[in-house]
Amino acid sequence: MTRNAVALLISVLALSGMGAKRRSVGPGVEPQPACAALTPASAKMVFAGSTSGCVSGNGVPCEMGEIIAFEIVPTGYDAACGPHQVQVTFGDKSSWTTTTTNTFPSFVHTYEAIGGYAVEATLTNGRSSAKVSQSVTVTGPLY
Repeated sequence: MTRNAVALLISVLALSGMGAKRRSVGPGVEPQPACAALTPASAKMVFAGSTSGCVSGNGVPCEMGEIIAFEIVPTGYDAACGPHQVQVTFGDKSSWTTTTTNTFPSFVHTYEAIGGYAVEATLTNGRSSAKVSQSVTVTGPLY
C-alpha cells in the first residue's frame, strides 16, 4: 500500500460510553460524532389523519379505517449521528420495527376499531434507549 493510499484512509478510534467504535475518515468521508444519550426529551411523536382532520394535540378524533401518518421528530437531538432502531407499538396488538441511518422515521397505520390507543416508539442508538408516545382516539366514520 502506498503512502498516498494510506493517507486516503485513516482509522480513528472514537471512545464512547459503550466502548470503542472504529470509524474511517478520508477525502469524501466525514466522521460521524458518537450519538448522545437518548432521553424522552430527544424526540416527539406527531400524527395527522388523512380524512378526519385529526392532528396530534387538536382534540379531533381520527376515524376508524382512516390512514394516519405518524412521524418521530427530533427535539434538540442529532438523529444523523448514526443508526437507530425504532420499535413502534400501536396499542392494537400490532407493531412495526425499522432501522434508520440519518433521521427518525415516518410511518402510517389504520385502526379497524373504535377506541383510545397508546402509540409508543422505543428509540435505540446503541448507547441508550428512550420511549416517546402519543394517544390516538378513534371514532366511527362520519356519514
